[in-house]
Amino acid sequence: MEHHHDRGHCYWQVTSCSKWAPTVKMIAEYLEHALQFERMAASEKNPELRAQLEKQAAAYRKLAGERANKLGLQSPPGPKKNP
Repeated sequence: MEHHHDRGHCYWQVTSCSKWAPTVKMIAEYLEHALQFERMAASEKNPELRAQLEKQAAAYRKLAGERANKLGLQSPPGPKKNP
């Protein structure tokens, strides 16, 4: 943390979080890709193609989880299961 002054006001800035920003953004992008593949899989009629789409979604979720763990964050939740 760094201590700063601005026109007589003191405030603290957490500088270590800024180095995480690109990695956190990457996690969000991996999860967005996973969601896209899960949506495509949910509407796919071909069972073989659906399985491939689900596998791709799982790979993106795995990448997101690995990145989160490297930052000491909890792994993102898995996909919602339809009853």
